[in-house]
Amino acid sequence: MTRVWAALVIGSVLAMPSAWAGAAEPAKGEGEPERSVERAPARDEATSEYTLGRADVVQVQVYGEPELSKEVVIDDTCRIMVALVGRVDACERTPAAVEQELEARLSDGILEHPHVAVSVVAYRSQRVDVLGAVENTGPIYLKGPTTVLDVVSEAGGPSGDNVVQLDLVRRNGSAETYSIPELVTRAEPVRVFAGDKVVLKPGEVVYVEGEVARPGAVVAVDGITVARAIALAGGPKEYASLVRVLVRHADGSRERVNVKRIQRGRAADVPLTPDDHVLVPQGGF
Repeated sequence: MTRVWAALVIGSVLAMPSAWAGAAEPAKGEGEPERSVERAPARDEATSEYTLGRADVVQVQVYGEPELSKEVVIDDTCRIMVALVGRVDACERTPAAVEQELEARLSDGILEHPHVAVSVVAYRSQRVDVLGAVENTGPIYLKGPTTVLDVVSEAGGPSGDNVVQLDLVRRNGSAETYSIPELVTRAEPVRVFAGDKVVLKPGEVVYVEGEVARPGAVVAVDGITVARAIALAGGPKEYASLVRVLVRHADGSRERVNVKRIQRGRAADVPLTPDDHVLVPQGGF
């Protein structure tokens, strides 16, 4: 985990079900003793939208009927086999939809008031490959709506501070290039889908440190200057001093830059080259 990636603070957590949702008790006949009813775990928003696919492993639980409860793999025909019911279509359906069909078919002369829960045990159908300059290359299996930053984070983040760009190659072969810092502040997150590839690549950067919102590497775009580099790093913090910004150039030379004068149009901006360092100090209170 690089210091730049840690500074972005992007940890998107795919929550596991933790609450318990109520389920109606089956009707009791006269003279029947009251019995407790097991309750199915509620799904979070992400997993409730997950659509099943080939090779996913699901747990089918029929409450009160342990012989009917088991783990099953969705086969190449997109079906699962359930005792007393037979084959059930699963692909492109949510677990809740499969539950409803199983309850309907079990109610048809097999069980009275069946209560079924279907949950995903292993996600294996919706694969995104994360490649290039990342800590852990390889496949990531989607568990619901997922952003490009989610899969980069799950892969351990970029492998170096100079990794600030990525290519998103869609399943149809089209490609999009993004700046990682800009993805963090983007209003509309970029989603990934099964079959996509995310390729992180090192590039030329300058480093902005000190009293800025997002210290670290920024892309050394053509014509990058001191003022623009500070802006790309999120801008100065409240107590930053812009009148004595220190620039350490890659060739070893140093200079002080008054960014305030640049902003007011009273001085020319200072160009930067890859691997230059810009230090924004703290000012007086």
